[in-house]
Amino acid sequence: MLLRQRVVQREIDHWQDNGLIDRSTADRLRSDLEGRGGNVRVVETLVVMSAMLFAAAILIFVAANWEAIPRLARCAMLAIVILAANIGGASQMVRGNRHVAEGLWIVGAAGFGASIALVGQMYHLSGDAAGAFLIWYVATAASALAFSSRALSAVCVGLAVSWLAAEASQTFSIFSTYAKANHLYPLLLVGAYLVSFRTGSVLARHAALVALVFYFIWLFDDWGVLFAVGLLIVSIGLFVVAIRMPDPLDRIVRLNGGLPVHLLLYAILAAAMLHSEWYEGVELAALAAVLLALLVGVLLVGGRESRAVRGLVYTAFAAELSFVYVKMVGSMLSTAGFLLVAALAFAAFAFVVSRFERRFAVEAAT
Repeated sequence: MLLRQRVVQREIDHWQDNGLIDRSTADRLRSDLEGRGGNVRVVETLVVMSAMLFAAAILIFVAANWEAIPRLARCAMLAIVILAANIGGASQMVRGNRHVAEGLWIVGAAGFGASIALVGQMYHLSGDAAGAFLIWYVATAASALAFSSRALSAVCVGLAVSWLAAEASQTFSIFSTYAKANHLYPLLLVGAYLVSFRTGSVLARHAALVALVFYFIWLFDDWGVLFAVGLLIVSIGLFVVAIRMPDPLDRIVRLNGGLPVHLLLYAILAAAMLHSEWYEGVELAALAAVLLALLVGVLLVGGRESRAVRGLVYTAFAAELSFVYVKMVGSMLSTAGFLLVAALAFAAFAFVVSRFERRFAVEAAT
C-alpha cells in the first residue's frame, strides 16, 4: 500500500478507536481505500512474468533456428509477433483486461528489440549496442504513449539503464563522449518520467529516480569529493523542503508522498561516496560526527511523517556506527574492547530510537 494510503488507514483506525465513526463506516472506508489500486494484484504480477517468459522463449527459439529459416520468413515472423502482441494487447484493454494487455505489450516490445538485433545481424548492418538500445527505447516510449501502458513506462527506464551500460562498456568513461553520455542518460530518464504522467505509472517514476543513482556514481567518479558534498547538501535541503511543503512538490513529481525517501537515499549515497575518500583518522571522525548529526536532524524533521524515512535513518545510523568502529578497531586495546564499545553504542542507539518511536506514537494519537 502506498504511503498516503497507509496514513489514511491509520487515521481511520484512530477515528474508530475514539468513537468518531462506527465500525461499519470504518469498514466501508477501508474497502474504498483498498479498491483504489494501492496494492499490486498477484494476478497482474503473474501475467507480466508469464509474458516476459513467453517473450524470452520466442526469442530463444528464433535465435536457435535462425539460420534454418529463410530471410523473408524471418522478417515476417518477427513482424507477426510484434503486430499480434500489440493488437492483442489493445483488444484486451478494450475488454477491461488491463493486466493481460500489459503482458502482451511487453511481448511486443521484446519482439521489437529482438528484431533490431536479428535483422542487423542478418543484413550485416553497422552499429553498436548502445544505438540499438536507444532505438528500442524510443519505440517502447512511443508504444507506452500510444497504449497508455504502465508496464512499458517502467520498461523504458530499464532500457535507459541498459543504454548507459552499453555506452559505458564502449567508452569506459562517461566524459569521453560528454555530449552523449553525460546528458543523454538523464534525458532518457526524464523522458520515461514524462511518459509515466500519460500512463499513470507511479512505479516508472520511482524506478527513474532510483536509476538516477547510476548517473550520480559516474559523476562522482569524475568530480570526486566536490560532487559528493554538493549532492549531500542539495539532497538534505530538498528533503527539508519536501517535508515542510509536501503538496506543491507532490503535485509536480506525483510520487504519492515518496519524494523524501528518494532524497534521503541520495543523501545516504553521498555519504557513502565521502566515506570512500575519507575513511581514516581525523577526516573519518569529523565526517562521522557530521553525518550522525544530520541523521538525527532528518529524524526530527521527517521521522514523524514517514515510517520509511525512520527505517532508512535507523539503518544508516547503524551502518555509520559499524563503519566507524570497524575502521577504529585497530587503534583499540583489543577486539574485546571493540566489542564492548560497539555493544554500548548500539544499546544507546536502541534507547534513542525507542524514545523517538514513543514520541511519534504519542503525537499520532493526539
